[in-house]
Amino acid sequence: LWMRTATMSWFRYCFLCIVVLHCVPSEGFVYNVSTKDSKPNCVCDENTICIRKCCELNHGIPGSAANCTWYGNPNFVTQITHDSETPPDVCFTYGIMQCGFTFFRLEPRMNADDEYEIKDGVLSTPAIEMAYPYNEFCVEDFEDIGVSAYVCVNEEAVEPGEYYAFGMLISIPFLIVTFVVHALLPVKTMHTKCLMCFVLSLAFAYVFLSSTQFYGGSDMIACLTIGMICVFNFMASFLWTNVMSFDIWLTFSGVGGFGRNRKKSELKRYLMYSAYVWGFGVIHITMIVLLNTFASEDAWYNPLFGFDKCWFRDDMAILLYFYGPLAAIIVINIALFTLTALTIKKTQKDTKVLRQGENKSTDDDQQRFKLYLKLLLAMGGNWSLEVISWAWGWQVGPVPEFLNFVIDLCNVFYGVLIFFMFTFKKTNWIQLQKRFPSLRKIQMPNLCRRGPQQTSESVPLS
Repeated sequence: LWMRTATMSWFRYCFLCIVVLHCVPSEGFVYNVSTKDSKPNCVCDENTICIRKCCELNHGIPGSAANCTWYGNPNFVTQITHDSETPPDVCFTYGIMQCGFTFFRLEPRMNADDEYEIKDGVLSTPAIEMAYPYNEFCVEDFEDIGVSAYVCVNEEAVEPGEYYAFGMLISIPFLIVTFVVHALLPVKTMHTKCLMCFVLSLAFAYVFLSSTQFYGGSDMIACLTIGMICVFNFMASFLWTNVMSFDIWLTFSGVGGFGRNRKKSELKRYLMYSAYVWGFGVIHITMIVLLNTFASEDAWYNPLFGFDKCWFRDDMAILLYFYGPLAAIIVINIALFTLTALTIKKTQKDTKVLRQGENKSTDDDQQRFKLYLKLLLAMGGNWSLEVISWAWGWQVGPVPEFLNFVIDLCNVFYGVLIFFMFTFKKTNWIQLQKRFPSLRKIQMPNLCRRGPQQTSESVPLS
């Protein structure tokens, strides 16, 4: 009996030890403290832990922007860590802190690096080993993510995304020059019009993509507008590549146009292509705005656009509304070019006119096909790597820095590549000289590509 009693006591003691060791954190005790615990007119000193609440009592923040809104809840609660088993005295102060440069919001629910703890009046983020004293952070109840904190950035640091945004500016002048040169050509073929729309959309996309990196305002409407214009123009640029892929397939397939009159036929095609691109783009953006406004925040299909940045918040939204459609367009373009290549191979020895109602030789069409193929390989290959690297980072883990560097470098110089493929050609210079005789005094550099040989009556390819 004595042995059984001693054994039971020993087991109870061990169980109690296990419970105590499990419940007590190794680095201190966690306490929930509230504004009700704060004494009025309290003073921050060695015996009192000070915590700054970003807004006044009864106020909170509806989003990531620092706009305090009436909540009507007088009791704000947050967690702190303390070494003592006795809860510490807490003093709450109110108002956004004064930072040397700016501040940003921690989002521990979405980013493990943002997980933090407040101990002895200091906020620390263990993952990145940063510490912020009392006067460099404030805590608040955010409507979208719950209780979190703003922390100071006291020195202006250039983020990797800002380097990328600066790099994107390199391509913009080359895209604009490409648009202007083709707009000044005396004869504008269907190819020229589609190319102009493509480079203009891409230039706007690059401008607003850079703006999303540099924009530091707190106006959610402005952020939403900038981001939506960026998405719209990226989608439009990809849809124009889809149009060019379809048009070159239509050329070699021998399918009849929209009439026997060549000019009217091309005009009808261009208007239909434009309605397809701009109409689909508007529908795409309208759907995002409606879901962003009316869908439940917890819904898996909610884009959550513009909440924390001028872009989609999570990877599922990026898949549904950006990378998914772009990947689908790339696949369709590849299929159209494959069909066109098979048709060319089948009819290589045939010298008949391939397009009904037109007297143009197959050499020009094949040259145009080669140009489009280069465009597809450049854009499709680059964006395919972009989608793969994004999916890798979402589902597998961090993407190798070298791969990110290569992808970013391709994006940065993509406009330069388009300029040399479609604009920096002797045929374009000859056409400009015909329209502007004063340009004949200027000698074209020998570096210019000649392009296909043309007679004085031939129509330029670009």
